[in-house]
Amino acid sequence: MTTAALATPELAATSAGFELKLSHRGADDGHHYWLLQEGRAVAYSKVYVHATAAGPEVELCDIETRSDERSRGHAKRLLALMAEHHGASTVHHSGGYTPEGFAYIAKHVTRSGAPATEATYRPMTFIHSWDTLTPEYN
Repeated sequence: MTTAALATPELAATSAGFELKLSHRGADDGHHYWLLQEGRAVAYSKVYVHATAAGPEVELCDIETRSDERSRGHAKRLLALMAEHHGASTVHHSGGYTPEGFAYIAKHVTRSGAPATEATYRPMTFIHSWDTLTPEYN
């Protein structure tokens, strides 16, 4: 995967027809990223980026794949592009999971220092509008 410099808040990286787009940073300093394929949003994630002595750490808050695009590796690609863009080796997650998140996402993030987890949350959406790149929560 190749990463382009973040020339604008919108353009972060491009990889084989995919574009990583930062729509905005929320009031809580969360970075809201969208994975676009041919201009259409296929996955979304909100992360926090922390500077540490060991280098940048990308912490996962929310992640969701568009329902008609699931099981195509988009969440994995989104995680990899966000980590690469911020110069982190991986994405860290210490929170809980929905059943789908636990089955598909847990294996792609690190949990160093976090307790073991299982699916404890009901299925939910983080998206208000896929077409306008609007998350449900800022």
